[in-house]
Amino acid sequence: MASKPNPSAERQNRPPSRYWQARVRPHWLEFVLGIGLLVVGAAQVLIYLRQASIMQTQTSISERQLSFQESVSRAWIRVDVTLEDKIIFTEWAGDKFIHIPLNFNLKNFGQVPAVNVRTSTFIEPFGGSDRNPRLDKAQAMACQSARDVADMNSIGGTDLFPLEPKDVKSGTGRGGLYKNGNPGPLSILGCIEYTYANGRHGQTGFRKILGRVENNFVVGIPFVSGQPEVPREPISAELLASGYPKEPARVARIPTNGLIFRDDDEGGNYAK
Repeated sequence: MASKPNPSAERQNRPPSRYWQARVRPHWLEFVLGIGLLVVGAAQVLIYLRQASIMQTQTSISERQLSFQESVSRAWIRVDVTLEDKIIFTEWAGDKFIHIPLNFNLKNFGQVPAVNVRTSTFIEPFGGSDRNPRLDKAQAMACQSARDVADMNSIGGTDLFPLEPKDVKSGTGRGGLYKNGNPGPLSILGCIEYTYANGRHGQTGFRKILGRVENNFVVGIPFVSGQPEVPREPISAELLASGYPKEPARVARIPTNGLIFRDDDEGGNYAK
């Protein structure tokens, strides 16, 4: 007879029982948690935007304060341009030239010194339908010329300390203006270029009208043919062989008293 199986052994050979207890989270709780997270996220975004706006406002205020401080503490140059005693007319090598000696009275109204001060001046006919754009272009060229000279040599110009005026003798000339007769009133325009703290640059532009009054109108200055001026040293044979004119230049010097030399009210006078 087969032996009866051992009940305890049979129980040991059975696989262990496993029990699962399903714990289902209610859907409404997940919904509430999701809404809460969205609210927290939105609040954080609003706080960030508010902080960014405050920081931007503070930055803008700081920039304005810095700009104001720089404008107060920087150098500002005023220029008063006047004629010297004589205007010089030269007739030489088939052309007619005018040379206008000028005095630049410079004064620094800022709080820091201005260094490497440079002047540049051009002559242009004042009249013409294209007057304003043409004069603006010539003045821009004058300013660029002064800046180029300053960049080439950072220590060669004049220095201006606050509230200490200084006179600089200079001038400007041009040929070709009188080839077709009297060019009419002339525009004497130019630029003062200077450097101040930390290599910053400033400019003062000026624009004057030069002429004489005739029948209540400002008209041009007629060309005056002068006397030959023999050069101090004889012209070398090499220059003469290369085509250098052997005839001396004819030079006339006329007084400037009675001439009109005033600011051009239509533009060109500025400081920046």
